[in-house]
Amino acid sequence: MFIGEAPGETEDKLGIPFIGKSGKLLRTAVGDDNYFTNAVKCRPPNNRKPLDDEVEACFLYLKEEIDNIKPKVTVFIGKTAYSLHDRLLKL
Repeated sequence: MFIGEAPGETEDKLGIPFIGKSGKLLRTAVGDDNYFTNAVKCRPPNNRKPLDDEVEACFLYLKEEIDNIKPKVTVFIGKTAYSLHDRLLKL
């Protein structure tokens, strides 16, 4: 499972994570059969870094995804996603 920060413009429009330019590169490198998601589910205005309350508002959705997928390995991409690492491991 790969967890990024928040959707970019393309991802937000289509509702599919990691399909922009960088996402396509990652999917090519690791394989499209992995699960891809974001810590924040909606693109922040002006593509800014998500605020703490935006991350908090999406936390239970992310936890539910993890519970449903039951990944063998979880990769946190970026500071926002990694900031949830310890909290998710305690659940």
